[in-house]
Amino acid sequence: MILMVFMGSGEMAFSQYYSTGQEAASIRWRKIKTEHFKLIFPDYYENNARKLAAYLDSTYYYAGRSLDYQPKRIPLILHTQSAKSNAVVAWAPKRIEFYTTPPQDMYAQPWLEQLSVHEYRHVVQTEKLNQGPTKVISWIFGQQGTGAVLGLYVPMWFLEGDAVVAETGLSYSGRGRKPLFEMKLRSQVLDKGVYSYDKAVLGSYRDFIPGPYELGYFLVAEGRRNYGTDLWIHSLNMIARRPYMVTPLQKGIKDVSGLRKIPFYEESMGGLQQRWHVQDSLTQSDPLIQISPSSKNYTDYRHPAIIGDSSVVALRSGLDDISRFVKIDKGGNEEVIFTPGLIKSDAVSYAAGKICWAETRSDLRWANRSYTVIRILDIETGKASTLNNRLRLFAPALNNDASKIVAVHTDSLDRYALVIIDVMSGKIEKHMPTSPNVFPLTPVWVGDDLILAVLVSENGKTLAKFDVSSGRHKTFLNWDFSEISQPYFRAPYIYFTGSWSGISNIYALSMEDASIYMVTSSRFGALDAFISEDGRSMVYVDYTADGYRIVGQPIDH
Repeated sequence: MILMVFMGSGEMAFSQYYSTGQEAASIRWRKIKTEHFKLIFPDYYENNARKLAAYLDSTYYYAGRSLDYQPKRIPLILHTQSAKSNAVVAWAPKRIEFYTTPPQDMYAQPWLEQLSVHEYRHVVQTEKLNQGPTKVISWIFGQQGTGAVLGLYVPMWFLEGDAVVAETGLSYSGRGRKPLFEMKLRSQVLDKGVYSYDKAVLGSYRDFIPGPYELGYFLVAEGRRNYGTDLWIHSLNMIARRPYMVTPLQKGIKDVSGLRKIPFYEESMGGLQQRWHVQDSLTQSDPLIQISPSSKNYTDYRHPAIIGDSSVVALRSGLDDISRFVKIDKGGNEEVIFTPGLIKSDAVSYAAGKICWAETRSDLRWANRSYTVIRILDIETGKASTLNNRLRLFAPALNNDASKIVAVHTDSLDRYALVIIDVMSGKIEKHMPTSPNVFPLTPVWVGDDLILAVLVSENGKTLAKFDVSSGRHKTFLNWDFSEISQPYFRAPYIYFTGSWSGISNIYALSMEDASIYMVTSSRFGALDAFISEDGRSMVYVDYTADGYRIVGQPIDH
């Protein structure tokens, strides 16, 4: 989710106006006006738009309270035919745009509710600047004038960090509650130290730098923790009323905290470092066998799988390379076996010598229409085949003999389902819809008769099993807002990633008596479990300040 103010983002930019692209000409548009929003949407989406309008109006009264501002009515455009999961707030002309397809790595809250809180907070931030001299500038130059002041003086870390604080504080979930969200900054601070302000904000070609979401969340939250909401209210007022100053944000921070911008950054990061050191000293990490080779550059390995007796395949990416599938032998030697296209890297499946994943395909004519294809790589031959149903299918998973695939399907009416696809013909054999507003994540097979998936709704998350013959499902866990993800089955346990320890770790749920066991004790975060066929050992990825590394450990039942 991003904020755009008449600046391009690698898509299409025309002079001072930002365009996200065209919809299909066949769409007929409708609108709903409420007191605070004007929703613009395809005519078939009206029922969903009415529900969203009600939620937005309930959000309005809370989203601006901690910045002491309530914006005027703003248009909101809904894009319903894209495989993209995103949203933008643009100024000139001012509007919000939602892409309604949920992602597979979402936290424990319905997708449009996530977008509503986060993106509307950007509206509050921007429109609050329209006062004093900035308002005079907007009389002369229009909405671009307000956008120019925002772009010149409000750093991205504040825009995104404050929005993440809002989404966390105004819901039962939010990224601020996810251990995987804080993991990258925490590992950097503990293992590499606190970087200078300029390096943390501007980035580096040498070292991995957590993004403005992570950095901004902790700076904004620490500011509120130490100095209250007046810190950021006054800072935005100072920018709006004194845009002729060189550093109005620094002036605003100093007026309330007594610190200039860089000392404020150092104080905030120092406090975090101290608390994280205490947490780190209390964490007993597992002794691990590293499988992936060490690298001098930041490198991520994801979705490892054991093939044969000793080799491991995984998806590798890094600061200096795109995503590639690699094979690592028992000596730690690495070989690139395939380079995918625009991969949806949140889920990769392995079975019977094949790797399966989803890639995005854009419509040749309409920028805001896209779909996915399913790719299957034969590891032995190195050849990949493509299943193209021109649908939005996500997180495909192979069954044991790689003859069938289960995937998540979402359509333009926000109807969600699990679908079963025959690999040979590419045809959909079964369609298992979920309840309204219940979204499935990363399904996996249990034999040929059951499918496991994480479900997300307004009640949080749960783990469920679907009966293939009847399409019905039953939950294993109570609905809750704790983070769970990535189920994986190896009898008699369901392995998954959970956040109950305050650090993301891998847990095992017994299908015999419903007992839950903590399998890993990671220092920063563990995920992507893969269990050997005999159930005695496991490979997974363990996060470090230099990226995700593949590690192995025996399973102590």
